[in-house]
Amino acid sequence: MNFEKVTAYLDSLCDTKGVGMSDLIVLKDHEVVYRKQAGYKSPEKKIPLKGDEWYYIFSASKMTTCVAAMQLIERGAMRLEDNVSKFIPEFEHLYLKNGEEAKRPLTIFHLMSMRGGFNYDLDECLEDVKKNPDATTLDYVKAMAKKKLLFHPGDMYEYSLCHDILAGVVEVVSGMSFGEYVKKNIFEPLGIKDVKFRYEDGEEERFASQFLYNEDGSFTDIPLNNAYKLGPLYESGGAGLIASVAEYSKLPDALANGGMGATGNRILKPESVEKFKMDTMYGDTREGRMHEKGYSYGLGFRTLVTKNYAQKSPIGEFGWDGAMGCYYLIDTENHLALFYATHMASEHSFLSSEVHPTIRNLVYDALDL
Repeated sequence: MNFEKVTAYLDSLCDTKGVGMSDLIVLKDHEVVYRKQAGYKSPEKKIPLKGDEWYYIFSASKMTTCVAAMQLIERGAMRLEDNVSKFIPEFEHLYLKNGEEAKRPLTIFHLMSMRGGFNYDLDECLEDVKKNPDATTLDYVKAMAKKKLLFHPGDMYEYSLCHDILAGVVEVVSGMSFGEYVKKNIFEPLGIKDVKFRYEDGEEERFASQFLYNEDGSFTDIPLNNAYKLGPLYESGGAGLIASVAEYSKLPDALANGGMGATGNRILKPESVEKFKMDTMYGDTREGRMHEKGYSYGLGFRTLVTKNYAQKSPIGEFGWDGAMGCYYLIDTENHLALFYATHMASEHSFLSSEVHPTIRNLVYDALDL
């Protein structure tokens, strides 16, 4: 086990790629085998990282949402085949942008697999609900039913607000707010204490700075922001969580070990974890949709379905990333998980296409896997 190349790569990112902060944890069989911070908590002010910083993890929040949904499926409270309108009647009649009514119902499967026909435009359908400071997560989700679809549910894949809607379904099925549900059923069983949807006044200092990398090689810290925090009470299933690296990594670690946390508490059965790897893309819809060839999309996760020279992880490895650069990987074959975070607000598509795959491959080399 030799992580020298991982360390050298992370240390190089600030100068070579403008990645002003990096925080990586690697776990195998519930044990932390590597932890590294590189760069700065504030790249502009050169304040060093301590390792307990908070990040908006954006779309890495979707892991929690899909685990919550899979728990309810496992318990028989709902099925992948169920119509969303069974739980939220506002979704019974959906319409495409051309005015045509959707030819099939929207289902839980469509939401989890991003085949619902939605997109990420936060358009006029939310204007009224945004005026209400007391609007709940479910109020926002009901408003999303007014959105005009890009295509009939099930016809194709489109990354979208599907998992925000899924969080609303979790609320209805469980009878709890989304935040309460995931705290009781995911975070507390796994001993996760530092993950939340909102912070209190005075807690801003816990965050790693969101930053821009400038053309002259300098950094600029920017005001803390999450565009998907739609209202003061809204708990976004798609992009809302605040987390520290060490704490949130306990969730991918549990999934990498078949749904069993390091605490000894089980959040999912192994067969339920395996369902996340389902290849839900059909025909040529996979091309250009993932950042790297070989991956398809499952039930809420990128999943490796065909191998080529670029991947050192096994078939079935799954995970996702998020705006501003966080990334996680889950490997049930090797009981391996990693979680990486940064807070890069400037153009950062190279993180998903270059930096994350490089970290993945260097970690597998380090572990001789």
